[in-house]
Amino acid sequence: MIAPTRVLRGLLATALSLVCAAAAAQTPRDSWPSLMTPPAATGGGEKDAAVVVGLEHYTFVASVPGAGSNAEDWQSYLTETLKVPFDKVAFLRDDEATLEKIRKYAAKAAAQVQPGGTLWFIYIGYGAPAKDGKDGVLVGADARQNADRLYARSLPRDELLKILSRGRQSKTVLLIDADFSGRSSSGEALVSGLQPLIVARTAPLSADKRTLLLTAAKSDQFAGPLPKSDVPRPAFSYLALGALRGWAADANGRVTASALIDYARRALSLDKGRTQTPELTLGAPDAILGEGREPGPDLTLIDREGAPADASAAPETKASAPPTENAAVNPALLSPQTATAKAPDVYKVKLETTQGDIVLEIHRDWAPNGADRFYNLVKIGFLDGVEFFRVIDGFMAQAGIHGDPAVAAKWRDAKIPDDPPTGHSNRRGMVTLATAGPNSRTTQFFINFKDNSFLDNRGFPPIGEVVEGDDVLDKLYRGYGEGAPRGNGPDQGRLQVSGNAYLKAQFPELDAIKTARLIP
Repeated sequence: MIAPTRVLRGLLATALSLVCAAAAAQTPRDSWPSLMTPPAATGGGEKDAAVVVGLEHYTFVASVPGAGSNAEDWQSYLTETLKVPFDKVAFLRDDEATLEKIRKYAAKAAAQVQPGGTLWFIYIGYGAPAKDGKDGVLVGADARQNADRLYARSLPRDELLKILSRGRQSKTVLLIDADFSGRSSSGEALVSGLQPLIVARTAPLSADKRTLLLTAAKSDQFAGPLPKSDVPRPAFSYLALGALRGWAADANGRVTASALIDYARRALSLDKGRTQTPELTLGAPDAILGEGREPGPDLTLIDREGAPADASAAPETKASAPPTENAAVNPALLSPQTATAKAPDVYKVKLETTQGDIVLEIHRDWAPNGADRFYNLVKIGFLDGVEFFRVIDGFMAQAGIHGDPAVAAKWRDAKIPDDPPTGHSNRRGMVTLATAGPNSRTTQFFINFKDNSFLDNRGFPPIGEVVEGDDVLDKLYRGYGEGAPRGNGPDQGRLQVSGNAYLKAQFPELDAIKTARLIP
């Protein structure tokens, strides 16, 4: 299924700068920041063209977890930050990324790019060795689980380079987040019967002096997921995008090809059990790929803890702390598997907050799995005492991490399946469960302050809306802004570990849900 390629069309960059996936740290032990929010527009891509391929779900071979999300983040960066025209960015996801369509849109992009522009081709998926063992192929969405059929449905790297070389661009940036070992994301053989890669050429046969070819690993290595992350995602495409946003920038904010590769290598060295060495296979090391000034995550901290900053600063309230009185009253707080009642078709919930009452009307047919989860959270008292820990002016108010670390820990992995969009939009007053990626919703939810319809097709189907107390939304304290590490607000990881004690000590102005009750 192709992800929407133009869901952000026409939206102002200022609005997009507020997007943060509404749960970027849903998996609380993850120190790597979400890249869903594109940096502020810089322009420079008006003459460019691009193809972004995100192959997470193959038809016949194993999945590549997180490939789709990484690809979406790249698309947003190209269109919203660099301002590459929407109609010149082809986004192929999952079953759209067949051999024929990859060829077609590569050729189309080569025809669309203007003199002086950059031709981008981002591939996130599987690679395999070519039949002669001397080149690699990009595995198409419908490749079969035997060697002959895999080759028949895959695109040789040299052929792709030839197609891209036909354009009038000043440079080509070809980033391949795949290895050519023929192994799956788990490191096992992708299919039987593949010959090993004999030797990597010093340069592909179709070398073009304008081309910068960045690959995820050496030919005999495995390109794996991001190290020390609870959010599964291919490492190289994530790190490369972070590098372009500024994580690998020099003092002038410029990011060269060699700086990008060096940064990715340093980050990947955090995985002590895997050797993955990204390479600049073609192109000048000092070629400038982009500009950015976003500070990157603390690699030393990630290496030491594999958890957000200061997560161990409050051992007296760590996840093994005794449950609260609420947990004792309702054992379901510590047993998510027992809180699975089916919700009514329509039901109302009154949130008694520190700023007044808000009444929500939830519609099960809008998002059945989400509506059922929210119903059970209210029914067992989960939301009582929960604070609005992330309130961003002009965007939304987010809550749903339980104040008792023992309870929060039990629900951390209680994920529910995604609900498909049903035509209801994230406009003001709509209530939506937060997500950190496919099938990752747990307990966090947010209420929209404005029209955030760009979230509609990115895994955020609303479950209901505010029917009373709309004015209370504007009273919720929002002075802390975005959470750490991107802003000055609470760190979700530390909140999971330390609970409401952390919020009360360091963010005393936050508003809270006193009680949440089902009402007639």
